[in-house]
Amino acid sequence: MATAQKNFFGKLFDLSFDHFITPSIAKVVLIVAIVLSAIGWVATTIAMFGVSVAAGLLTLLLGWVIALLLIVLARLSLELSVAVIQVAQNTRSLKQ
Repeated sequence: MATAQKNFFGKLFDLSFDHFITPSIAKVVLIVAIVLSAIGWVATTIAMFGVSVAAGLLTLLLGWVIALLLIVLARLSLELSVAVIQVAQNTRSLKQ
């Protein structure tokens, strides 16, 4: 097990899984999820206005709830992943 710090690509191609990339990319993944949720909401709203004005207004007023739920789901998934990795790192340090 190597103790030296590795760069992102070193961690990415670490086949022994001694280093984790999730903690270092969690912020970026959450930002991407927020941006994609917002884009999805706007695109869906535009598409629904093409169907009818009522559908467009309904999507405009209530579509943010689905976008928010997707962001919460992404955040919870990332928190779970980071927590599991922290447990693995703490267990490794206790073992040593």
